[in-house]
Amino acid sequence: MLRLRTASLALLLAVVGHALPAAAVAVPFVSDATWEVYDAIPPAGTLLGTAQDVCASGQLPCPWTTDLSAVPGAVWIWGPGVTSATTPSELVEYCFVRTFQLGASPSGSIRVAADDLGEVFVNGVSLGTHGSITDAGEASNGQNVLALFDLTPYLQPGANQLVIRAQNGPGSFAGNCGPCSYGSNPAAVVFAGMVEDGSTASTVTTTSSTTTTLLPTICAQAPVGPTFLSLDCRLDALVTRIQSSTEITSQQSQLVEQVTKARGQKVRAEGRCALSDAKHARGQLKQAIRKMIQFGHRVRSKTGRRSMPAALRAELIAAGDAIKADLQALRGALRCPDDALPG
Repeated sequence: MLRLRTASLALLLAVVGHALPAAAVAVPFVSDATWEVYDAIPPAGTLLGTAQDVCASGQLPCPWTTDLSAVPGAVWIWGPGVTSATTPSELVEYCFVRTFQLGASPSGSIRVAADDLGEVFVNGVSLGTHGSITDAGEASNGQNVLALFDLTPYLQPGANQLVIRAQNGPGSFAGNCGPCSYGSNPAAVVFAGMVEDGSTASTVTTTSSTTTTLLPTICAQAPVGPTFLSLDCRLDALVTRIQSSTEITSQQSQLVEQVTKARGQKVRAEGRCALSDAKHARGQLKQAIRKMIQFGHRVRSKTGRRSMPAALRAELIAAGDAIKADLQALRGALRCPDDALPG
């Protein structure tokens, strides 16, 4: 089993320089050695150069066995000039930067795995974290599972900046070394995703004169049912629906918190399942089910009835009940590691 290390990677994706035609386009992206690297989130950070492909460079350990079939072309990357002998490695962070120019009705998503912590930002707004620099179990999950983040609610026509902040963990994750070299406390991040506007064109020309074929969004193709991918997409969609509603007069933050916690438990269950730990995966799913039960109670409560229109309340109840039922079905028939998402 891998030793746990935490990656605090400030990963900044800014998207500039794509010439978008009037028709709709999609721009896929993957982690590779072309990303600019900063020592902190710009504009505060200093440009250090471009990323290194950790596993291809021969300068750093490459211990990860994560299945990357869901992010074809993506590679584990880290800061330039770092080698196995570099110290200290504890709590070091880097920012990986790019910029996109998008048209009307933009949408997008990204999958991220980090050794050990990643936090995604779009245009300065945090979408959430994956992994940990304080909890070894969470850190293991961060590097063994690709977490899905929905970028759509935070994208805008014009220039967009996507940021993933991540950080390498403490020496305690690598056997209490200190100061630790990267040879004993490795770190890296891997990611892939897509941003697009709302029309139907099939290609986009980039500044590097390459042409990229339009890719369907991950969730648009995911069948609804008791699977980790379907639940990922629907929990994200439910959070977005609640956050974007102007009709909820109270409890909005509490509802978001309960669904977000349910999603966190689901992600942890997926990580345990990927490691063939069905017992603890079922335990995490049980906690996710409890959060969705609490969500349903809150929406059905007297305060819930007073805080939103009946139609919206019925919509949230139906979505929450369906997610709860599929969490229960997944838990009851869980097969590990087969049911875990690739990566």
